[in-house]
Amino acid sequence: MAKRLGLFGIISGRFAVFSFRLPWVTVDFGTEGNMENIAEAYMDELAKRVAAKVLAELRRAPVVRPLLVGVKEAAQMLGRTERAVRALLLNGSLRNSSPDGRVQIAVKDIERWIQNNQR
Repeated sequence: MAKRLGLFGIISGRFAVFSFRLPWVTVDFGTEGNMENIAEAYMDELAKRVAAKVLAELRRAPVVRPLLVGVKEAAQMLGRTERAVRALLLNGSLRNSSPDGRVQIAVKDIERWIQNNQR
């Protein structure tokens, strides 16, 4: 028994289709197609459009750079180990800039240290 299904027309398991137009996508199966292929093509196109919109929004969002970073982030920025960054803090090459007792280093101090220690 054939049944009518919204945009997809009359469905009875398999059906002949030459070109099937859905919003955003044209599905062309030659002489035979099935509902799963049409639905998959529709979902793929929808996913591509959603991804494009999300990327466009991310590109418009302002980039927020932190002013203070922890030891782990400072180590990643400097390409050194956390232990090496703690040694730089102990010998005074970098300063702990957090007033609440946590170890946080100002990004500008890290950048200054890089400038001062270039060969």
